[in-house]
Amino acid sequence: MKSIIVILTIFTSISCSGQSFAPLDSAIFNSITDSIYLKDLAFYSVSYTNKDDIESMITSSDTWYRKRFPVFFSHLDNNDKWKQLLLNLDNDTSVTHHEQITNAKFNDLVIYDEDDLKSYRDSSGFNWTEYRKLSPSPEGFFQISKVHLSENKDIGVVKICRYNDALAADSCLLLLEKKNGTWAVVSSMLLWLS
Repeated sequence: MKSIIVILTIFTSISCSGQSFAPLDSAIFNSITDSIYLKDLAFYSVSYTNKDDIESMITSSDTWYRKRFPVFFSHLDNNDKWKQLLLNLDNDTSVTHHEQITNAKFNDLVIYDEDDLKSYRDSSGFNWTEYRKLSPSPEGFFQISKVHLSENKDIGVVKICRYNDALAADSCLLLLEKKNGTWAVVSSMLLWLS
């Protein structure tokens, strides 16, 4: 198993059709970890976002999500830019090994790719017992989508998935906002939980 410890540099954003796909710089990452617990987790570099699922959640007339995440939806209702960014989270924004996470300054972050985790899979699924024995990050791992930023780079959206055990995982959408030069998570919505 290979684990990579990285010391990283911040790259510039890549602009695309009026929005940016930002590298995960340390300022954005720190704002996320202040809100969502990622400490002691490894980064797993294979991630995807199901555009159809997200679109149905945020545009559906079903009030289930609206009732459970009223703050999240009040942000979407009051600023259409967030909704547009979320609707553009698609499979093309998936993270590849080194593509995004290595563009920021993090200390001693363990990074896995698909090959690194193959050895923990067997016919019954992912072997968490073996993973905890051998991994330098026994608490688990996380995935993160590219950060989608508005054209003027003052708001953004990102998807996070965390895996701590066979039935201890979750995924959420985060709304980010930059005020006075500082990024903060202003709201989140749970996508799934196990």
